[in-house]
Amino acid sequence: MHCREMDAAAVPRRRWLKAGGLLLVLAILTGAALLARTALFGVFVKYDDEGYMLLALRAWREGGGLYDRVETIYGPFYFQAVVAMFALLRLPLDNSGARELMLGIWMASSLLCALYVWRVHRSWLATAAAWALSFDILLVLTKEPLHPGSLIVLLLPPIALASLRLAAPGERRGTWALLGVLTAAVALTKLNVGVFLALALCGTWLRFAARNKTALAARLVFSVLLVAFPFLLMHTLLPEPWVVSFALLVSASLLPFALLLFQPPVERPWSCASLSACAGGGLALGLVSFGICFATGSTWHGVWRCLVLDTLRFPAMFGGQTALPSLAQILGSVLVVPVAFLLRAVRHPASGLALFALKLAAAGYALDQCTTRAMPLATLPFLWLFAFPCGERSGRTQASAPVAFLSLMVTLQALHAYPIAGSQVEFFAFLIPVLAVVGLWDAWSELPAAWRERVPSWMARSWTIPAAALGAWALASFDPTWRALPARWQAYRDGEVELGLPGAEGLRLPELQATTCKWLAANLRHHGDTFLAMPGRHSFYLWTEERPPVPFYSAVWPLYYDEERQGRLGAALLAHENACVIRVPGVLNVWQHEGRTLPVPVLARRIDERFKVAGRVPGFELLIPKEKQADLILSAIPAELPAGVSDAHEGWLVLRLTLPEMGGVRLVRFALVQGESGAILCDSAAPAVGGRMTLADEQGVDRSGADGRPQAIVLDRRRNVLALCPASIPPYRTDTCLVRCYDERGQVAARLPVVR
Repeated sequence: MHCREMDAAAVPRRRWLKAGGLLLVLAILTGAALLARTALFGVFVKYDDEGYMLLALRAWREGGGLYDRVETIYGPFYFQAVVAMFALLRLPLDNSGARELMLGIWMASSLLCALYVWRVHRSWLATAAAWALSFDILLVLTKEPLHPGSLIVLLLPPIALASLRLAAPGERRGTWALLGVLTAAVALTKLNVGVFLALALCGTWLRFAARNKTALAARLVFSVLLVAFPFLLMHTLLPEPWVVSFALLVSASLLPFALLLFQPPVERPWSCASLSACAGGGLALGLVSFGICFATGSTWHGVWRCLVLDTLRFPAMFGGQTALPSLAQILGSVLVVPVAFLLRAVRHPASGLALFALKLAAAGYALDQCTTRAMPLATLPFLWLFAFPCGERSGRTQASAPVAFLSLMVTLQALHAYPIAGSQVEFFAFLIPVLAVVGLWDAWSELPAAWRERVPSWMARSWTIPAAALGAWALASFDPTWRALPARWQAYRDGEVELGLPGAEGLRLPELQATTCKWLAANLRHHGDTFLAMPGRHSFYLWTEERPPVPFYSAVWPLYYDEERQGRLGAALLAHENACVIRVPGVLNVWQHEGRTLPVPVLARRIDERFKVAGRVPGFELLIPKEKQADLILSAIPAELPAGVSDAHEGWLVLRLTLPEMGGVRLVRFALVQGESGAILCDSAAPAVGGRMTLADEQGVDRSGADGRPQAIVLDRRRNVLALCPASIPPYRTDTCLVRCYDERGQVAARLPVVR
């Protein structure tokens, strides 16, 4: 009776613990979502791949003609899936909507990673570790919202989850068909990444397939192909040292997987029927996706030109290296391979412990590289260890198939970083913590039972809390993202300002960046009805609510378009009397370094002949037709000191402020600000005369009142005033300064960049 009373009393306690745990999980996820939203709405990367994808999606949604009207190297499934997600979630197809969608993808992908670990080991500690680290790495989604890599990030965890069913005996043709569909979805988003995924599926199938002469020949051919594949893929840029190092790194990392194809046979080998089911699923999705594509106006010629010819040309035009381990480190990591295989062959309990130590070291190294963001690619030579059988269960069932597939998939996905190793590194690296955590727990379970039984059960349970606390401390102490979190939040709240442009509501950016973007958008609307950007800055079409000269053009058209394409684009631009041009000198200078010129400078020359620079702000030049007069608004333009101004102002900086009509807003204070630091250099409300800005009209007549401060300027119409800044102000760079204009409430009503 006493035991029954204790059990009855324990039931409500367990319920309260479960409820408390659920509330804690919800609180953590809510906090993570708020942090992710802050990060997403506080960044706008200047190269604007986001605008490129938004304009492409809009153009396809409005008029179809993918690969003919909308020339892009990305697959049709990306356009179909992303437009469907925007419609289903009722999000606007703009910068704000893109960030809301990325928030959902970010949270969903990290939670699916956690679900994978939970499904494998049912450990809260392992699940929490995988979620936290994958969530952290997916911060990369803030840089390039709507990049096709974000859709791949959403697809890879379901592929890993589906592969868990491969551990069950039998053919599992339905699972293989689902894997084929998901692989085709990835391939129809980015062809190269889909090929990497297909190779991982083929390698996993061969490892657990039937053993006969035909299968042996297939294994031999595939193993050679697998090791040589990085060099075959990168042959275009192989003369470059970083490409050789990258190919050697991935090839050395794939070598153990090739050797594992020849492990002892399994009890229930897969047949060709499973691989046929996989191919059938992929083919079905391909037919549906391309069927929609052709039904909406695409042609075979456009598909061939964009998806084949342009894709093959891409590596020769773009390349960007990343941090790679040294040649000595790569060769040293290869020495682990014979050691592990030798330990596996010894068949002694101590060898299992040694292999466990190897996996433990590999997991620790992988988690360290992910936590510190040091060099995720350096973990590649050790990922095969997590697929290496080392315990008493090895070689008898397909129980190791899921982790074998995941480790090979992650290793091959590293090739996503070729030819541009930017965000593509993180697009695969978010799965490394999942693999490391699963591999670590697998290694423990593969130890001989006699070894595991020596650990008391209370010790196995009690180490969870200190391990979790240690992991949280390591994440907060060593990960640069979490270390910078307090400063980042303060900058978002106090140091950044709302962009306030159409379709970008909610974005808060550094003051100078927001000011230059608003200046450029306002002057594009003021001077013309369309524009061309070299290279493309497509978000400005959304912000100005203007249409491009053609439905869509590549952001990197100066490098990518031949003479015929540039001719069509130039004719469409010059057909508009009020056309403008945005030029980004920093990018063009990089493209033309060491005296090189653009591959086909046809349109660039026509722009130089027909347009002139109306104004320059940090990062941008605005060009208008030569026959038109530059009439800039929202600008602080250096000017000469008017003749009627007192000699006391000799040597002062004179800025002509062009203020647009703003519904009668009254401006009572002006300040010259260093845009990068936010420091005020001089202020019309400064108490000391030596640091006080003086306001005058265009004739130089002082607009100060009796107290020395400027009279209110009512913006019921466009007005031009002169701001006289003392020569005694601290040193500054004029090209990174801006003028803040305050209203009667002390709020900043306008910001004017200093325009050259």
